[in-house]
Amino acid sequence: MPYERHEVVVAVVVGDKSRDAIVAFREAMPEQVKSLLIGPVIGMNAYYSFALMPDGAGEFSHSLSPVVDEWREKFLALLPSLLGDWVHVHMTEEEGAWFDDQGDEHAFVPRIVTSGSSQHFRGDTHTENTDE
Repeated sequence: MPYERHEVVVAVVVGDKSRDAIVAFREAMPEQVKSLLIGPVIGMNAYYSFALMPDGAGEFSHSLSPVVDEWREKFLALLPSLLGDWVHVHMTEEEGAWFDDQGDEHAFVPRIVTSGSSQHFRGDTHTENTDE
């Protein structure tokens, strides 16, 4: 059975400045991978959600996989500078969790790899840090 690992990054940011930073980031991405960054999904109280979806390429040694990996790392480096919360999740096939109907032992298990919250995020205040 081939090994699979899907990676997704979900971010919920507050305010136009943080939203615009992610939109600008997407515009800088190579055209063939831009569609993997979804959003903004507009919430209430100036919340905007984004998701950098799995590429599915690594399992098949696709040439775009290193490109997506590079941009995922860049996205993860950007997020701590924005106002909001984010999480990086691996969904991985791991041995030993359960048996399928063919008797193979495996499971598709989600695991939080990293997560964070802006140091300026203060619950319900919804104000952006404008100090430069």
